[in-house]
Amino acid sequence: MKRFIIFFIAGVLMSETVFAQGWERQSPLPTTSGLSDVVFVDLNVGWAVGTNAAIVHTTDGGGTWILQTSGTTLYPNGVAFVDSNRGWVVGDSGAIVYTTDGGSTWTPQTSGTAYSLLDVVFVDANNGWAVGGFDGTIIVHTTDGGGTWTSQTSGTTLPLSSVDFVDTNNGWAVGGYQDWEYYYGCIVHTTDGGTTWTIQLSEGGYGDHPIYSSVDFVDVNNGWAVGTGIFHTTDGGNTWTVQQHAGVNWLTDVNFLDANTGWAVSGALFWLPGEIFHTTDGGGTWALQTSDVAAGFFAVDFVDVNHGWVVGGRGWSDELQPCVIRHTTNGGNLWTSQTKGTAKDLSGAAFVDANNGWVVGESGTILRTTEAGDSWSEQTNLPIESPKAVAFVDVHHGWVVGLSGSIAHTTDGGATWVYQSSGVFCSLFDVAFVDTNNGWAVGGTVAQSTILNTTDGGYLWNLQTIGTIGGELSSVDFVDTDHGWAVSGAYGGRWNILHTADGGHTWTLQTSGTTDHFRSVDFIDANNGWAVGNMGAIVHTTNGGATWTTQNSGTEHALLSVAFLDANTGWAAGAGTIVHTTDGGATWSSQFIAEQGSIRDLSFVDAGHGWAVGDNGTILRYNPTLRAPDERSVHQPSLHSLACYPNPFNPTITIAYDLPKAGHISLRVFDLLGRDVAVLKDGFVEAGTHRVTFDGSALATGIYFARLDAGKFSQTKKLMLLK
Repeated sequence: MKRFIIFFIAGVLMSETVFAQGWERQSPLPTTSGLSDVVFVDLNVGWAVGTNAAIVHTTDGGGTWILQTSGTTLYPNGVAFVDSNRGWVVGDSGAIVYTTDGGSTWTPQTSGTAYSLLDVVFVDANNGWAVGGFDGTIIVHTTDGGGTWTSQTSGTTLPLSSVDFVDTNNGWAVGGYQDWEYYYGCIVHTTDGGTTWTIQLSEGGYGDHPIYSSVDFVDVNNGWAVGTGIFHTTDGGNTWTVQQHAGVNWLTDVNFLDANTGWAVSGALFWLPGEIFHTTDGGGTWALQTSDVAAGFFAVDFVDVNHGWVVGGRGWSDELQPCVIRHTTNGGNLWTSQTKGTAKDLSGAAFVDANNGWVVGESGTILRTTEAGDSWSEQTNLPIESPKAVAFVDVHHGWVVGLSGSIAHTTDGGATWVYQSSGVFCSLFDVAFVDTNNGWAVGGTVAQSTILNTTDGGYLWNLQTIGTIGGELSSVDFVDTDHGWAVSGAYGGRWNILHTADGGHTWTLQTSGTTDHFRSVDFIDANNGWAVGNMGAIVHTTNGGATWTTQNSGTEHALLSVAFLDANTGWAAGAGTIVHTTDGGATWSSQFIAEQGSIRDLSFVDAGHGWAVGDNGTILRYNPTLRAPDERSVHQPSLHSLACYPNPFNPTITIAYDLPKAGHISLRVFDLLGRDVAVLKDGFVEAGTHRVTFDGSALATGIYFARLDAGKFSQTKKLMLLK
C-alpha cells in the first residue's frame, strides 16, 4: 500500500501511547489516533493503522470499526492484506506483525533492521517488500510470507516512504526529505524482484525540487507518484511528466484502479486544508472532490469505481481532527464520516446519576447523554463561546461558566439555556452548587482572584470579599451551604487554598505546605478533602484544611482534577494520566496513561460509574470490570434485546435496549390495564446499545410493563415498583 511520510529534519510527528485499566472510550471512536494507512480487500472487509499502536478493523464497510491489539508497542505506519485473513503491519524500529485470522491475533516477525518501516506491499501470500529509513534507506524482502526478511540494496541514500509492485519482479519505491529550504527526492525501480534497484529520478538542493510520498502502478508501464506534485509515467518510469492539479497542500497518497481512474489525497501541511482529487482520464485532468480545513488526509483506498475510503488525522496540528475516516459509495461525489464522537477539547463534566450527564468544551460545545454516555446529543443553544465548567444538581437544573464572566443556566436539562449576569468580566473556571439555589463560581485574573455567590439559582450573583489575593482560582467545592474551599491555578504566582465556614461571607487562607500550583479541590464532608496540582502534587486534610499533608501520586504530570466518593476511594487526573486510590491517598496507582493530551475533569456518581473528559474530544467511562483493552470498539449488537434494572425499583429504573440496525422504535411503559403511563422513546434511533431512565415517583406501588417495538421485533418486560 501507499504510506504518507515526508521527512522534516526540523521536526517529527509526536506519538501517543495509551494504557487503561477500568476505562473505556466513548469519544472519539474508534480511536483518538491519527491514521496513516488503509486497505480494503472487498466492499466490507478493511483495516486502518496509525499512532497509539492503533489497528482498527471493519467487516461491514466501515459501519463499525473494532480496535485490534497487536500485542506489541508497535507504532504502525503501513498495512497490506492479500485476503480477508492474511495481512502485515509495519512500523517504527523495524517492527513487523503478521496475522492469518484477519487481525484477531498478530505475530511479530523479524525484519532484520532497526530503521522505521513506513510502507509494505504484498503481491501474494509469500512475496512482499517493506521500505523505510530516516538517516538512511532500507528495503526488506520476503518470499515466504515474512518468515524470513532479507535486506536489499536500494541504490539511494534517501529514506523511502512508499513501495508498490505489480508482480513478483516489477516494483517501484519513492521517498525523500525536506531539510528546511532544501528538498531531496528519488524514485527507484526494479525488474527482478529487488535483487537490483536502479535510480529513475533523484534530485535535490535548495529551492523547489520534488519530494515523493507515495507511488502506485496499475501495470508495468502506467504509474503515478505524488508528493510536492503529481507525476505520471507511461513507460515504467523511464520518463515522468508533471500533471496539473488545483491543490494547495502536499499530496500524501495516490490510488488508481486502472490506467484512467484514480484518486489522490493531501494533508501533509497542517496550515492548509486536506484535499481529495479524482481523475477519470489518467490524470490529464484532476477534479477537487472535497477540501476540509479540519482534516488531514494521509491515505486512500478504493475497491471499485464507487467504493472508497480515506483516513488521516491531526499530524502536526492541534486544529485538525485526531482521527479521520471518510467513506464514499459514489466515487467520491459525497464523502461521509465513519468516526463517532467529538474532536473538540473538553474541559468539564457533570453527571447526576449513572445515566444522565453533560460535558462542555471549546467553541461553545455542550453534549448531553441520557444513556450513560453510550450516545451523546449536542445542545446547540448555549450562549457561551468558551465554556470551562459545568454543574448540575439534578436532571433539570444546571449551570455553565466560562471566559469573560459568562454564566448560563438551564431548568430543563439543557434544552434551553438562559444567560445570567455575573457582574464581572474576568474568566470563570469552575462552578459548584449544593442545591437549586446556592452556588459559587470562581476565576479571576493574575492581579485579583474572584469568587461569586448566588442564593437564588443565579438570578443574582454577588462578589464575595477575599482581600487582595491574586491569581486565577481554578476550582471550588462546597459540601453544604457553609463549608467550601477554592484553590489557585497555574497563573498569578500563587499556591493558595481558601476556606470558608459561612458560605463565603469570610474567606481565610490555608497553608498547604507546598509551593505547587493547585488546579482542583474535592471534599467529601467538612473535614476530609484533597487538592491536586502541578508536578503531580496531591495534598490531603482530615480537619477541614487546618493542616494539610503531602501524598505521593506516583506521577510528575500535572493533575487537573480530583474526585472522591468517600474517605478511601478517589481518582485524580491530568496531563495524560489518571491515578486511583482505595486508601484515602496513602497509595496511588496508575489506571490510564496517554502521552498526548490531558484529562481535564472527572465526574463520579458511585464506585461503578464515572467519567473523564479532556483534549481531542476524549470521553472515558469508568467500568471497574474492564482490564483491557484500553480502547472500546464501536458496539454493534447482532440481536434485539430489552433489559430493565434494578427490578423491583424505587423510584427509578434503567431500561436498556440493543438495536442491531437503525430504525423507528417505540419504548413505552404501561400499567396492568394497558394504559400508557410514559412514552420513553417514539422515533428514529441509531443502531447500538441505548439506556434510558424511567422515574416512577408519581406512580403508585404496583406492576407495570416496559415494551420495545422495533420493526418486526417486540418484547415486553414486567416492572415492579415498590415504595
